[in-house]
Amino acid sequence: MDINLHKLEMTPTCALVVYERNPDEDLRGRGVSRNIEGVSNFYVEAHSILSPVPGRYTLGEGAPITYANMGRLAGALKEEANALGVVSGLFPERLLYSDQKPGLLRLLFYDPPQPERRYLGNHCHVIGPSPGLLYLVDNMSLYVFATDAPGRPDATTNLLHTGWSNISLNGSVCLGSTQFNRYNTTYEESLRQWTGAFWLTEFTGLTKNSAEAKRLQECHEKNAPYPLDKLKPADTFTRFLRNFNL
Repeated sequence: MDINLHKLEMTPTCALVVYERNPDEDLRGRGVSRNIEGVSNFYVEAHSILSPVPGRYTLGEGAPITYANMGRLAGALKEEANALGVVSGLFPERLLYSDQKPGLLRLLFYDPPQPERRYLGNHCHVIGPSPGLLYLVDNMSLYVFATDAPGRPDATTNLLHTGWSNISLNGSVCLGSTQFNRYNTTYEESLRQWTGAFWLTEFTGLTKNSAEAKRLQECHEKNAPYPLDKLKPADTFTRFLRNFNL
């Protein structure tokens, strides 16, 4: 949240300290009389913040947080989440998965193979085909893999490393300073923005005389699909879903 607390004349009044125990710890030897299953793994303590000298603050004595204060905090967080808005509307055909919670946005979608794409490189534009692509939006991070699927990925689909230099080995995309509104929009517009953010970044290293550029130009001249045999295997689609808890 990008706000100036001094301009809003806000002052700190309370700090929360969260204690967490190991859920596998055996409490029966410590005099715990409650049912072990009913013992929480967390304990939250509220500390008042004192200001004996204007502009200087100290942490006061702690006490267990009350349900009333927890309700106030939950209400404030809910208001903040509602202020951010949501992605809404009908699911586009290429959207495979969506998960939205306060502070979380995850979208999984795909592009089928394209016969013609405009690749941006170092001072050059290259026209050529593109493989099928799988996109994962994880908050403000984007992951992209090529696929061997002719269309919608399924349990038999394999993921491939694109080899493009703006994508790391784990699929993470360097988007530079790209900015856009990820909330208060439709699914269709959100997918368009993320796809545009990816394709409008320069594939640094893709120069006019590079092997990749020449391969793309040759495929374009021959009206041939993207040569998947040039890409290295990355993972299976099903294992990828498990790894990202989708």
